[in-house]
Formats: sequence, structure tokens, C-alpha cells
Amino acid sequence: MRNTLLIIDDNELDLAILNEIFKEVLKVKCFSNTPKAISYLHENESSVAIILLDICLGKTGAGFSVLQHIQGHKSLEKIPIVLITSDANEDYVKEAIKNGATDFLVKPVDPHSVTERIFNVLKTKWSEDEYCTGEQALQEDKKIKIEFTLDDIKNLSKQTLDKIQALCKIRNVISISECITIRKITNILTNSYLKTSECLIDELDAEMIAYAATFYDIGRLGIPDNSIQSDFDGNFSDIYAKHIDIGRDFFIANQVNNKFYKYCAEIAYWHHKNFDGSGYPQTDISNIPISAQFVRAALRFYFYAERFKDESRTLDRILNSLSSEINNTISYQMYELIKASYEPLKILIDEI
Repeated sequence: MRNTLLIIDDNELDLAILNEIFKEVLKVKCFSNTPKAISYLHENESSVAIILLDICLGKTGAGFSVLQHIQGHKSLEKIPIVLITSDANEDYVKEAIKNGATDFLVKPVDPHSVTERIFNVLKTKWSEDEYCTGEQALQEDKKIKIEFTLDDIKNLSKQTLDKIQALCKIRNVISISECITIRKITNILTNSYLKTSECLIDELDAEMIAYAATFYDIGRLGIPDNSIQSDFDGNFSDIYAKHIDIGRDFFIANQVNNKFYKYCAEIAYWHHKNFDGSGYPQTDISNIPISAQFVRAALRFYFYAERFKDESRTLDRILNSLSSEINNTISYQMYELIKASYEPLKILIDEI
């Protein structure tokens, strides 16, 4: 049941006013920090009923980037977005509608009219059994959600890895050292991503994605030995292809109430999906979760690192090879993150 109004606005006074208007009829979540707002949205996508988004974040029109990010994810694009701005620029309105906005409001908002507009959108976008308001909406907030600290994630990852290692003593289907290396590469890439202007995650997200990367191939444990024949380009049998479903299902029961498990499930399912839509899973979806894009890039980096490790100028050879995969296997953004991570990756190569 959707019960939440998500408000993203870098003006604290406007946030306070909007919260006051809606707090008695909806669960209201206010964010002035865009990465935290996006993080919350991905974590609570099933409970968000509508989004109020300031289009002029930072006075740069950065709200359009947020709008495009939301509309670029199949699981989020159905959530209606109402844009708010103090500048009723006609170009803004046209661009907003073009990018999927449902409505457009101009500040300062009138409490009565903004409430009416929001409820009209809710009634148009959702059936009566899909969203709730009033006391029922506020009660929905009391559902338990399990959150991990970074120490919790580290401990849980170590315990899970120890169990996998114990299993692999009998059935050697997962390389523990490779899993740890993929985690390290992913961690380097996410740290570089945090420094970019387009970053939509926070530091805890970056750490969670890196630790979740450790378990990208956990689904192999459910595949018969004679079917584990694959390469890094995703050319494998139909039976082996099921390992992505098995890996996702290993975590999916907990992903609704825990963001770390959500990242684990995403990565286990999408790590063989190429940026151009080829690979596994064989779906038409092109909006691959950012967590899986990091891991896909890490896997390709590792593949070339293994190939060139005994040759001179290893990192330069890796970058040259990866440049031919831009917009095919990996995105240009991921390639640029690898380039930006030159020094830490150079140190890591000596460990591979």
C-alpha cells in the first residue's frame, strides 16, 4: 500500500511548509540532499505514492537529472512526479512534461490548491486499493524495516563468505579470492563515483554495493557441476544461465525490508547484463541497476587484468581493451570511472 509523499527540495523553508501541509494526511519524507532522496526512493519504491520535486535544485536545473533518473527505472517510472519551482519558465514546463512529469506547480504554493492538485494526481494514477491517506497512511509507517550499519554489513559478509568457502572445500565452484577481488575493484569504482557531480548514492550505499559485489556469483552453488561452463562474455548453457535467478532468489526474500539484500539481489541477477541490452537476463529492459553496472565493469576489468597480468603496462592495456567495449558491454560512465581510478587500480593489479 502506497502511503508516502516524497519531497525533494533544497530550500529548508519550503520543505517545512510542504511538510506542514501534508503531514496529517500522508507519511511525508523530506530531503534537501538529492543522493539521500534517491537512495530512499530505491529502498522504499513500493510505498512511495507521489513525488514533489524542485526542478531548480542548486539553482542549476539539476532536478531534471533526478527526473530522468526516476523515469529511467522501470520500477520507479509509474510513480507520479509533480515538479515545483519558483521560476515558471515555459521551457521548464515543456522540458518537464517531455521527461515524464505529471504536473507542474509554482512557488509559493497555496495550501488548498496544492493539496487538491496532489490528491487529483493520486486518484488518477492509482486505484483506491493501491494508495492510502489519513490515519491508514500514517499507520503504514509503523511496519518494521531492518537496517544494517557498515559494521553489520562487514560482519554479515564475512560470515556468508566463510560459509561459501566451507562449501567450496567440497565443491569448488566459486573462487573466494576472485569474489574478494571483485569486491575491491567495485569499491574503488564506487568511491570514484561518489566524487562525481552525477552521483546518486551516498557513502553507505557505496560500501553496501561493494560488499554485495562479493556474492555476485553465489547462484553457482545451485548449478550442476557439468553445467558450470561459462566465460566472461556470457556464452553459457541454458542451465548455467539459471544461476542468476538462483542468486537473486537467495536474497530476494529479505530485499524488501533491507537495502543491502536488495543490492545483493540486483547484482546476483544483473551482473551478466551488458549495457547495450545483450547478455543475461534476456529481457528488453535497458535500465540496468547502477549496482550491477559497477560489478559488470569490475568483472570486465578483472578479465583483462588476468589476461595481461604478465605483460608490461598492464593497466594501459586493460584501458585500451575496455575502450572497445564502451556502450556495448559497459557504459561510457563506467569506463570513465575506471580511468579516474587509475592509481588505486594500479596498486590492486599487483594483488591479482
